[in-house]
Amino acid sequence: MFFSSKNSITRENKDQKEERMKRKMLWKFVFAVFAVAFTTTVTVSQPRASDDELLPTVFRAYDDGLFSAELLNTGPYVCDNVQHTKTWTNKSKKTIYIRSAQIWAGVDLGAKVDIMANLKRLSDKTQLLWYGQDAYAPGRSPHQWNKDFAPDYVPLAPGDGLVMLYWCAGEGHGHHVIDIWYLESKP
Repeated sequence: MFFSSKNSITRENKDQKEERMKRKMLWKFVFAVFAVAFTTTVTVSQPRASDDELLPTVFRAYDDGLFSAELLNTGPYVCDNVQHTKTWTNKSKKTIYIRSAQIWAGVDLGAKVDIMANLKRLSDKTQLLWYGQDAYAPGRSPHQWNKDFAPDYVPLAPGDGLVMLYWCAGEGHGHHVIDIWYLESKP
């Protein structure tokens, strides 16, 4: 009898410890989610004039006249082995001068897919960025690719634009985002 009550007390203590550890892990997870959300929150730093509203939505304006913007975002899509396109057109009256571009690709956790994206200028089909990955295991390669054109630039005149060609083959979902850094006056 003495041994059984002691075992039940020990079992209760173990259960209580496990429950405390679960709660602790949950709070760590919640804190990590909020920390990531807080550090990645981006605000528009400058109001834009009416014609400028047709330019990309600015995430950040730098002191030297450089702007950064998310230009294209596919959102999650089904990996269906079909090429998709997403286009952005410069509808403003200004030529913008792209100094740098970045493509990011994401897939479902544990997905085994081939994923590809390609960014071209509309007017002459000049390829600015290309990204491809065989995503068969997490953490095997970078999920983004940057291209720095500086000290040169890629001009986008009014009416010109960029097109992203993208696809994903396998079981799961893909997602692509294109960010650019640009000037509104010729460097």
